[in-house]
Amino acid sequence: MNHNMKLLFMMILCGVFAGGLTLSLTGCGKLFRRPSPDPTPSSDPIPDSDHGGEKDAGEALYGDPLDFEEIEIHTNDMSAQEKVYRLTKTETGIRLSYYYLTSSWDGDENDSMDHIKPIRELEGDREMLEKLQKLAGGCGIEDWDGFSGYNSDVLDGTSFSFSAKLTDGRVIHASGTNSFPTHFWAFCDEIGELMTSSPVNSTQFHGQGFTMTVPESWVNRVTLFYGDGYYAFTLPGESGNAYILRVDLGEQGYTDSGEGEDIRVCRLISEEEKLFLTFHLYGNLGMPREQLTEEQLAIYDSLAEELPGILESVESADGYRKEAEDGSIFYESDAHTLLDDTRSLCLRLYLAGEYAGGVSATEIDGKEYIPFSPAREYPAVGSVEELRTRMLAVFTPEWTERQLDALQKEQGILVKDDILYVRYNTIQNTGEYGGYCLSDVKQMDAEHAWITVTVRKATPEDELYRYSGSEDFQYQVERNSEGKWVFADFVYWDK
Repeated sequence: MNHNMKLLFMMILCGVFAGGLTLSLTGCGKLFRRPSPDPTPSSDPIPDSDHGGEKDAGEALYGDPLDFEEIEIHTNDMSAQEKVYRLTKTETGIRLSYYYLTSSWDGDENDSMDHIKPIRELEGDREMLEKLQKLAGGCGIEDWDGFSGYNSDVLDGTSFSFSAKLTDGRVIHASGTNSFPTHFWAFCDEIGELMTSSPVNSTQFHGQGFTMTVPESWVNRVTLFYGDGYYAFTLPGESGNAYILRVDLGEQGYTDSGEGEDIRVCRLISEEEKLFLTFHLYGNLGMPREQLTEEQLAIYDSLAEELPGILESVESADGYRKEAEDGSIFYESDAHTLLDDTRSLCLRLYLAGEYAGGVSATEIDGKEYIPFSPAREYPAVGSVEELRTRMLAVFTPEWTERQLDALQKEQGILVKDDILYVRYNTIQNTGEYGGYCLSDVKQMDAEHAWITVTVRKATPEDELYRYSGSEDFQYQVERNSEGKWVFADFVYWDK
């Protein structure tokens, strides 16, 4: 990012009103210099929580109101980013902000810079302010001042910092690692519930950099969850939430849910960043249908009919421009996925003995074989035609037929009792090649690309399983008749 732009901060507002709240969703991040550390806490720290550093999962307590001007909570689960809740008293009520904070070193500025990734911002009325004042009083945040806890029995876990400025001028500071003041998590859970979910109460949804229209039937019946880079529309059931639609905003490329159907909607481009909008359809409720009402089931079952209208309604907003996705760009994330899927297929086809997963070989016609599909794989591959379908997902038809023809001629595969077997082959030279990485992606035109895979390779001077050299393998990639990128040729490096 251009250093002259580091103070740029965009906020995306949406007109949704629920329970006295005006909801606004914050957009892309900003960079700012970390402020000076907070003043030294009180010299008389209070005792540790009775919970011994464990998360206090009790219900939130509401008591006598405690008037505050601002509260800020940072939590970190041993990752590179902190989750932050900030509550700020306003003239009309209260503003609640939820964002992620990541720090990095700026060599040009010779200082630490923080990147804010906003998730959501809400404007609450006086009724909401009074409720949160009672929550602060009931949870006893006044008693947290000076808390400094550390639980050495937990190697990983959660650290936190808490600060509050009260209306009477007092300032409260608390911090800890795997040790928390009494009712700390009850307080956080209640704030988190407000920040991460709300009922859908309008057909117009405004996300980061885009708007879209949802069906009228969703209003006041569907619950919307806000996460880090996604929004999930769900139906509340008896044992949890049934997903209808998840909308992802990827920063590196389109996302893959690994289940159901993924729809690449468009790219959202601003001066600061590029976002990849993906719709995820789960394909199942995740719970028995009996746990939902007939009205909820009607909403779920009508998604296929409603989806074209939702997709067509997507428009860019807040300084972003929309670029429709036509599949003509071969993204690096696509190359990674294609390479990993192809490698897995090749290992099962040509080196099954190395990756047998504890399954013993079966002797057929004097040769050792193993089922192509693991015991728990569904659907299992039981015929050459089913294998052909699996191969066409990563290879062109021409390369697929060449490989199938060679496998059958060399008795590399055979079918017996509706089970497809592959030869129980092992690597000839286990010490020749080591790890691999995708080192280059070069797109030639809308239909053709090349990828380069760099594989660590042993030299004559290397000891066994030491790899001081490397070898590059280049593979041609094409778009097939369905518009999917597949390999036009692929010979795996291990023999």
